[in-house]
Amino acid sequence: SSNLPAAEKELVNTSHTRLKIAVAAKSGNGKDPRDLVLNVIQEKSAQLAKAPAGSEASVDLLGEWIDQFRLLADALVEALGQESDLSAQTKMREEAEKHFIAAETELQEKRKTFDKLRKDDEPETDVPFLVAFYGLGKVYYYHSLLFPADSPGGRRLVGQSLETLEEFDLEF
Repeated sequence: SSNLPAAEKELVNTSHTRLKIAVAAKSGNGKDPRDLVLNVIQEKSAQLAKAPAGSEASVDLLGEWIDQFRLLADALVEALGQESDLSAQTKMREEAEKHFIAAETELQEKRKTFDKLRKDDEPETDVPFLVAFYGLGKVYYYHSLLFPADSPGGRRLVGQSLETLEEFDLEF
């Protein structure tokens, strides 16, 4: 209801959400920040779907969306650490995996889509591809944080992250 421009209202809303996530994380209840982050991921996904592919706005939204997965991984690691019941941990991890796998699949598709939009004579057309490509490596890493360091699933995801980031490095 304020008279701020829409862009500034969005910044205030984003800051407020980050503050709520930080306060929830301090509360010691790992479920609260996880739920808040999942809501932000859904909001960013909806905004991203509406933004024109490859536009500056969509690239910014994609970067913000990717960053939310770090917050999600942190919240889940906290929640997993607080849960002593192994079956509850497994259920929590399986639920989280769905979100990470969906994000990885979406980033793989965006990488392919944005690769087709690249033009040799227009270097700015590389930016959406770069964000999706690098973001994929980051999300693989964030996903790996859900597993104990010595687990096969965690090692596999770290390997995928390194492979993607090395491929990114070779490309650029």
